[in-house]
Amino acid sequence: MKKKILLFILCFLMAHNIYGAISLVSTAVQKTFVPVNQQAAVYYVKIESTANDFTLSSFTFSASGDFTLENQAYKSISIYEDGPTSIVGGDGNFSLTDDNIVGIQENIDTNGALVVGISSSQIISSTNIGISYGYFIVLELNSESAGLSLGETSTLAINSITASDASRLDDVASTTITATGLNTNFNTSIAPDFVFPGQEEVGFLYVTSEALGENITN
Repeated sequence: MKKKILLFILCFLMAHNIYGAISLVSTAVQKTFVPVNQQAAVYYVKIESTANDFTLSSFTFSASGDFTLENQAYKSISIYEDGPTSIVGGDGNFSLTDDNIVGIQENIDTNGALVVGISSSQIISSTNIGISYGYFIVLELNSESAGLSLGETSTLAINSITASDASRLDDVASTTITATGLNTNFNTSIAPDFVFPGQEEVGFLYVTSEALGENITN
């Protein structure tokens, strides 16, 4: 009987450890129009602990729509800890200077879910309830990919976030992004065969640019 009670208590504690620690405070979409070949922070996720201390182990993503995680359409997906280090949990502003990259997957080509492992010593402490810890999900889209065209959309989901104590958040967030950029064409057929000395304002090149996915101003 005592063995059964001890086993029950152990199972209860393990279940509490697995499902009771990591807590999602909020998710915020930072950007839905994503210029190709540039790093863009798309999500900002805030996490806290409701029980024991832990570090983060991984984020799991999936994508669907016109372009997905296949064919290197997503050149990279990175996770940044919000900084600076002088502010517990971060200041909520994405900065390549102040924020610390803790996980990255590059040249992505998978038809399933993508796991981005986290390498960080930052402890999400239960003593800091009310002071959540921020993480930016940063994308770079690949204009050279055969699987992506400007103006196309993709729904990127954060399927789960896993902590070092095996506690996990599921179905964290989902948003649709649009690949944006300029489609530029050059026409040199207007160039004259001869240019005479002293001749001014000679047209030799005609350039047309079309904004795809998002309006662009000068």
